[in-house]
Amino acid sequence: MRFSPASPLNGIVDSLLSATEPVDRAKAENIRWESRLDAVRIAHYEGEIGSPDPEDFATGHGDYVANHINLRRDTGEPACFAAANAPALLPTLAPAERLVRVEDMTGWAERIFGRDNPADLKDPERLKAAFESGSAEFTAFLTTWNEAADLRPMFAAVVGDLDDLRPGWRGSWWTALPELLGLGHLGAATSHPRALALMEYPASRVLDEAGSVDPAHRFAAPTVIDHHLNAYFCPSPVPAKGAAICYGRAVNLTARGTLVCEMIHRHISYRPGDVKAIVVLTETGPWATVPDMRAAHLTALRSQPGWAGFGVDATGS
Repeated sequence: MRFSPASPLNGIVDSLLSATEPVDRAKAENIRWESRLDAVRIAHYEGEIGSPDPEDFATGHGDYVANHINLRRDTGEPACFAAANAPALLPTLAPAERLVRVEDMTGWAERIFGRDNPADLKDPERLKAAFESGSAEFTAFLTTWNEAADLRPMFAAVVGDLDDLRPGWRGSWWTALPELLGLGHLGAATSHPRALALMEYPASRVLDEAGSVDPAHRFAAPTVIDHHLNAYFCPSPVPAKGAAICYGRAVNLTARGTLVCEMIHRHISYRPGDVKAIVVLTETGPWATVPDMRAAHLTALRSQPGWAGFGVDATGS
């Protein structure tokens, strides 16, 4: 992705490509390698960012995400599901296709339960216990969450793809899915436990959810401007015309280059049956370094037909 010739954003990205920190370089690479955005959407993004100093670029990007992607229910629909995002939109999935995602429920547990915990359990543990007992408290929790959540796009994977790549993933989904789907932001430790939920539902739920987004626009390959800057993400090349698979490709956190298909879809409200399991995680990893996981990912991408040159020249257009 290149901005207009006079835009200072070009220079900012160029400077970040030579940054000392691998995470900063990775974020700049993602911007430069993004190829699924058309000129109209790039120009809109550029106009919203303005002319920031390099130190302010992440803030400007975050403001764009807040104002145009992670929208409240009364402020419209995310830009990633509009017709202007045509290069990234995916063919509509069959209604019966099964989707899976991992939800971090930690913050919601703390927000909804607060600190009023008569069982003297930490909030994530209380949430897990409520789910496993099938109590009314969990149903009430889910209702409150649905009412408070914004319309940010949901990252998801196709169950059949996961079954093909790692048939036993359900037995250790709390480590397998973060690894396979590039969920490096879900790190946990004893001092910072996370309540992770395994969500599974049919594509029909996305198609039938109330909202003004055209059903034909409800699935897309994620682009670099559809979420906060993230070194564990890598944009996917434009698929060849007529390609059977048009999804994005998730970065494997253990540098195995598995290329699991990833997508974003329009927000849905969860039902109790969508929640298949909850764990309280206190340890993650070991994961590869950011340079190693991205190098393995690029090697795997470049092995695909027509993608040999993807990301070879980070300073090119």
